[in-house]
Amino acid sequence: MTAGAGTLSTVVLAPEPYDGAEVAEAVWEYFAETGERIFGRPATDEELREAIAWDDCSELAPPHGVFLGARDTDNTLLGFAGVRALTEAPGTCEFKRIYVRPAARGRGLGRRLLLAAEEEAVLLGARRIILNTRTVLTEARGMYASHGYAEIPRYIDEDWAEHCFAKDLDV
Repeated sequence: MTAGAGTLSTVVLAPEPYDGAEVAEAVWEYFAETGERIFGRPATDEELREAIAWDDCSELAPPHGVFLGARDTDNTLLGFAGVRALTEAPGTCEFKRIYVRPAARGRGLGRRLLLAAEEEAVLLGARRIILNTRTVLTEARGMYASHGYAEIPRYIDEDWAEHCFAKDLDV
């Protein structure tokens, strides 16, 4: 990963496959960082492999979803976000997996990824977007609240869905 990672204006957000090697490396980093915050210790390789295997992101691809990569001028992956249409809730998309790699933080890339995911949700036919997150992910929860997301009752029956948010999209 490049140290400066370029200016935010040179970062390109575009759909890409979820299964590339560089994406796999960044997803590993995401789960490692999140795991350490949740467990209060580094996650083991076995724990990370289990979490990644359990995390089915097959719906982050057309026609029901999209996986957005954020790349600099050197084509280095700086971050990612995903969105998928919920077939069980027509007109609703779920925002999944936002991550900005450490070298690219502090310049608004998370916000750009969030807004781009909202645009993709509208293109998928959504009028509403929902998401779930963990208590320890305070930065993410703050970003969601500052962008008009309101906390809602849990929409998924999973222990890790400690906070759920929703936002009506301008369509």
